[in-house]
This record gives sequence, structure tokens and C-alpha cells, in this order.
Amino acid sequence: MKRVLVFLSVLWVVVAAQGEWHGHHEWHGKGSMAALRAGIGSWDGYELKSSGNGLLPAAASKKNAGLAILYSLVLPGMGELYAEGYESGKYFTIAEAALWVTYGGMRYYSNRQRDSYFAYAESYGGVRGMSGKNGDFYADIGNYLNINDFNDDMAKQGQFAKMYDPSTHFWSWRSNGERKGYRELWTSSESWGNNLRFVVGGMILNRIASAINAVRLVARYNKGVETTWNFWFDYDLAKGGGISLNFVKGF
Repeated sequence: MKRVLVFLSVLWVVVAAQGEWHGHHEWHGKGSMAALRAGIGSWDGYELKSSGNGLLPAAASKKNAGLAILYSLVLPGMGELYAEGYESGKYFTIAEAALWVTYGGMRYYSNRQRDSYFAYAESYGGVRGMSGKNGDFYADIGNYLNINDFNDDMAKQGQFAKMYDPSTHFWSWRSNGERKGYRELWTSSESWGNNLRFVVGGMILNRIASAINAVRLVARYNKGVETTWNFWFDYDLAKGGGISLNFVKGF
């Protein structure tokens, strides 16, 4: 009975000391003492493993900064989740979702405006099929009333290679009002399409910021692992009830 009392007293001292070192840490063991001795359970975030007749908290492993960067580049916030700091990482994930929604909306509107100026040019400008033409053609028909005016201007400038074949690239607006109406639709589509690069740039910056934050969190996590002290005990009734206390530093 005395040995049991001594054992319980030492155990209480060890657990209390653990709380002093870590600041109110708790024992998270599951099941019976036999189960804990078999390595089932955890103590202050450390998995317990059997060590002879005693219990030894296995040191937490370090996090890899390279993996944190990779996760953040794939999906911002995942590097922080890996480093166990998603409280700050969630904002990068939210920003990423918002950027993708913005990108999709802008892309949709740009394409919608393109379809509108395609239909407008075919209906009012006499263009025979807008699909398959290059970007210069879409811009030129908004700047010149008809193909003849454009070709005459190119001839005066000596840029004969830029002249269009009337059989494939014909257009003729009935008025400058119609030409300007087309020009507005074309400009709107181009502006929305060009602004997509700013959204893409935001995605890149969001990934870089997330990766930097994840590396910082990994460094903080690893520093905590390196400076954490834990206790373990060894008690063996079969050998006369010897008790030993040992300090184990996690690396």
C-alpha cells in the first residue's frame, strides 16, 4: 500500500510539474493505464509510446517549410493549415475564393460583350462572319466607316500588307453613329478582358503572401518543438518498486 501511495504522489508531482512548464497543459490519455502503457493516448499534444516499463511522450516532429510553401502555392491558406496556424490562413483562402469569383464574373461579362459586338457588326456593319478574324480587324472596323476608307488610308501610308481583301473582310457602316455604337461594345469587352490580368496578379500576390506567412508559422512551430521539455517516469513493481524521473527535450 505504501508503494502505491508513493507512486500516486510521484505521478501527481509529475503532472503538476508538466503544468508549470507548459502553463496549464492537460493529460489527454485515453482508456486505462495499461492502454497508455501500450502507447494509446496523448499527453500535451504528444503521442505516448511505451518505454520499457514506463511511458515516454514521443517528441512532436518538425514541420517542413518547403511543404508549407508548396501547399500555399497550390491553395493559399493550406500552408498555414499544415503549420497548424489556419486561424490566419483562412483569410488567404477566403481571398482566393473571392478572386476566383471576380475572375469568373469578369471573364463572363467580357465574353458577353464580345458576343454582342460580333452580332452588332454582322447586323449593322455588313460583316460576313466575325468569328475567325484577328484582333486588329475587330479594332479597325470600329475606327473606319468602311473597308474602302481603311484600305485607302493604308495605301497612303505605304502599309499595303495591312490592307484587307473585300471578299473576306468586308464591312460598311451606314453611319458614324452605328460605328461608334460598335466601338463602345468592343471597348467594353476589351477593357474587361484586359483587367483580368490584375485579378491574376492578385492571385499570385495572395499565394506569395500565404507562403511567407506559412514559413513564419512553421518557424514558430518548430521553435516551440525545440524548446519544449517533457517528463516521463518509470515504475516497476517487479523490480522492487524503483521510481525514476527523467527530463526529455523534444527536437
